[in-house]
Amino acid sequence: MMLKFWGARGSIPTPDPECMRYGGDTSCLEVRTSNERLLILDAGTGIRRLGIDLEEKAQGKPITADIFITHGHWDHIQGFPFFRPAYKAGNQFTFYGLFKVDGRVEESMKGLMGQLYFPVSMDNMASELVFKDILEGEKDVEGVRVSTCVVNHPQGAVAYRIEHGGTAIVYCPDTEHGDQLQPKLIELSREAEYLIHDAHYSPEEYPMYRGWGHSTYREAIGVAKAAGVQNLVLFHHAPEHHDKFLDELLDRARQEWPHTIAATRDLVVKTRSTDTALRQKAISDAQRSADFSWFVPQGYSVQRAGEDLHVLCPPSRTVLASNSFQEDILRELVPPVKKLIMDFTLVDRLNSVCLGVLGRILASCQKKEIRLVFVNVNEYLLEILKVTRFSEVATIETKTTGSTSPGASTSTILGQRRS
Repeated sequence: MMLKFWGARGSIPTPDPECMRYGGDTSCLEVRTSNERLLILDAGTGIRRLGIDLEEKAQGKPITADIFITHGHWDHIQGFPFFRPAYKAGNQFTFYGLFKVDGRVEESMKGLMGQLYFPVSMDNMASELVFKDILEGEKDVEGVRVSTCVVNHPQGAVAYRIEHGGTAIVYCPDTEHGDQLQPKLIELSREAEYLIHDAHYSPEEYPMYRGWGHSTYREAIGVAKAAGVQNLVLFHHAPEHHDKFLDELLDRARQEWPHTIAATRDLVVKTRSTDTALRQKAISDAQRSADFSWFVPQGYSVQRAGEDLHVLCPPSRTVLASNSFQEDILRELVPPVKKLIMDFTLVDRLNSVCLGVLGRILASCQKKEIRLVFVNVNEYLLEILKVTRFSEVATIETKTTGSTSPGASTSTILGQRRS
C-alpha cells in the first residue's frame, strides 16, 4: 500500500511558513492498494488538494474512491465541499462512518453543506454519492479488509485498520487514553506496519487540556509498543505548534522509541508488501527445490523435508488470516508432499477469518490426499478446532497430551523460527 498525507493538522494554523512543513491542512490521508484501489481517510481541508491531484492524474477518466470518516468534527469533514471530483458526473464516492443514535454519516455530510454553512447543497454534486453506516468489527470492501473500533473522543470517533497484501495500517487521528491505554485500540493495532496516532499535545501541555479528547506522543508510543507495531506516525499536530517545536517533539519521542516519524505535508510512505514481485523473487532465491526452509517478515516459516511440509504458524491473527499466508502454503502442496504439519506453538487465539483460511487449506489437502496435522495446540485452540469439527478430519496434537485423533502417530516438529 502507498500512503500520502494531504493533511495532518488538528485545525488550520495561521498562514505561517514555519507551520507548513508539518502541514497547513487538516486530516486527510490517501491510501492506494497494490491493485490501485483508492481509499481516503477523513475529509479535512487536505481533501481539496487531493481532489485536484486526482483530476490531473485521471485525465478525464472516472474517479472512484471509498471515503472513511472517523467522526464528524469540522477538521475531519470541512474540506469535502471543496472536493472538485464530487461535482463531476461519472465519478463515484462511497462514504463509511460510525452509526450513532444521534446522527448517521449521510446526515453528517449533508448537514455540512446545509443552508447555514455553504451556498451549494450536496444535491448539486453530479457524482454518485453512497453512504454506508458501520459498526465496530471487520468489513470486506472489495478485497480490502477494514476493521474498526470505537475510541475515546468527545461525541464519539472510530479508528480504522486497513489490511491488504499481507500488511496493515491503523489510523487513529483523535483519541484520549486518560490513565490507561485503550485495550480495543491496542488489539486493533496488533502488529500493524504503520500506526498513525493522535499526538496533538506535548506531555507538558496535556494536563491543561485533559478531557479534550487528544493524546501526546507518549500514549502513541505506549500503544505502538503494546501492540507490536513496526512504525509509529505522530499525527493531528496542534495548530500552534511550529515546525521547530515539532522537530524537537519528534526528537524526544525517538529517544523513547526510535521507530517514530511525524506526518509532514505530503509525506509518502509505502508498506513493505507493496512490491509483490520482489517478494516472489526472494522466495525463488531461497532455492525451494527438494528440501528447503524460508522465513518471511510476517512471522512464519515454511520447511519441506522429503514428503513432509512443516509450517510454523505466525502469532499474528492478521497474518494467519491473510491471503498471502494461505497462498504460500497452497503453493507448496505439490508432490512429493504427503503430510502438512502446522505448528501452533506461537498461536494463542483464532478468529473466524483464520478458521476460513484453515478450512481452505484443509480442502486442498483432502483434494490432493495430503494428511493434515495440527501440533502444539493449546487447550483454547483445541476447543475451537473441536467445535468447528476440524478434529474429525485432521490429526490434532496438544502441547501436553499428545494426539487427540484415534490411531494418529506422533509427528516430529521441524519448524523453527528463523531471522
